[in-house]
Amino acid sequence: MPELLLGIDVGTTRVKAVAFNLEGEPLASSIAEYGILTPKPAWAEQKPEVWWRTLREVVHRLFKDCDVHPGDVRGLGVSVLTPALVPVDEKGRALRNAILMIDQRAVEEAELIHRVAGKDKVFEITGNRIAPGTYTAPSILWIKRHEPEVYEKTYKFLHANGYIVHRMTGAFTTDYTQASATLLLDIKNVKWSEDLCETLNIDQSKLPEIRPSWKAVGELTEEAARELNLPRGIPVAAGANDTACACIGTGVVEEGMALESIGTTITLSYITAKPSFDIRVLNRLHAVPERYILMAATSTPGAAYRWLRDQFYRRKSGATYREMDEEAERAPPGSRGLIFLPYLSGERTPIWNPNARGVLFGLTLTHTRGDVARAFLEGGAYCVKDCLEVFKSRKFEVSEIRVTGGGAKSRLWRSIMADVLGLTLRVPNVEEASCLGAAVLGGTAAGVYGDPIEASRRIVKVVDEVKPRLGNHVKYQRYYKLFKRVYLKLVEEFDELKALEAS
Repeated sequence: MPELLLGIDVGTTRVKAVAFNLEGEPLASSIAEYGILTPKPAWAEQKPEVWWRTLREVVHRLFKDCDVHPGDVRGLGVSVLTPALVPVDEKGRALRNAILMIDQRAVEEAELIHRVAGKDKVFEITGNRIAPGTYTAPSILWIKRHEPEVYEKTYKFLHANGYIVHRMTGAFTTDYTQASATLLLDIKNVKWSEDLCETLNIDQSKLPEIRPSWKAVGELTEEAARELNLPRGIPVAAGANDTACACIGTGVVEEGMALESIGTTITLSYITAKPSFDIRVLNRLHAVPERYILMAATSTPGAAYRWLRDQFYRRKSGATYREMDEEAERAPPGSRGLIFLPYLSGERTPIWNPNARGVLFGLTLTHTRGDVARAFLEGGAYCVKDCLEVFKSRKFEVSEIRVTGGGAKSRLWRSIMADVLGLTLRVPNVEEASCLGAAVLGGTAAGVYGDPIEASRRIVKVVDEVKPRLGNHVKYQRYYKLFKRVYLKLVEEFDELKALEAS
């Protein structure tokens, strides 16, 4: 039997485990789902024990139902949602539910950070803007203020991979990618900022040790091996967030490369070798040596297309995404003068406006359902162009864009993206990019690979590419400018609508 690497992706709604051979080829996989808890408006939580229980289930099923053997596993890595804050006691037991990235309870705590530390100081030290949910410092302050007994009992504030890795090895750690999502990391020196911890009155001793994502933090303990039905002693990497793992799993590890991940949200992650940051995007350490990720993150373009399917297609015709694409493809570029702002849950990069709303602009009696479907796809592409313009404004040269995610399976959406951006999009030979990236980290931790950059270069190959069509690109440039103006003219109205809703 071949030697194996195990890559596990603990996502927002499911856990997936994939066994790869040392050439990065998937041999077996297993998946199980769970939900998000919303006990109050604007809250989003999950039970860390559910992550572990679901992970156990998928690993058991992986080796039970497939022709691979657990004794052949050489190394193990974990990719996770980010951030997901988990306060634990000295035995690693979660003291409350995890607070997720989309949670917005800590707005007042974010405002407190603005007042006592200031956005300029925070950006200078951490490379990032102040925002609740997206970063964990506001959530830590929320716990300290509203659940002081939890704060006092907390031995370490972990992230999702820190919690999972602790269950596997007993170590209390975080990795480079997660530490840079806290607003407490001195990102240029890769250490906790004593200045910010003191200013915010956060006990630095409650923060875990920071480890490189590709380094082993320990070996699978006897207890964890028994629970997972794996051999004890398997090296376990520190792991990383899902975006960094997806970059490794698609070969996006060199300066100037970018990864467009099309799913519920759309992210555009640009790789640089220098700590040159922009406050309009999320700035992270990469899960490979001497690299940074500048991530532009939209909120709901993919979710908007699913909403369109559920509300106007599925109930009447049982339509699939493929059938929606077929209708949309019959509409011309520009959707016959229809523009969609896909801000169904506010927007992040680059406008950072939680009050923004979805808008279908230009609708007439002559428009068809296919025109609307195409406008939804084009709206998502305009959002990505908005993000790309941030990088261009900083004179960052984008040498290559690779695409991944469920939305990237749509040939039409890939084509629209290429036409709107005016750039060639390349498709790698990988479907489960985050799992492969996690497996590469596990393989590096086990000594199978010299480093994750070398492994990613060797494993990942481009199998398809989509070139932009000049005529369509010129037309889309004009529509994109109108898309921008429509949003800017509605900013005050979005705020007024939010106030009306609140009243």
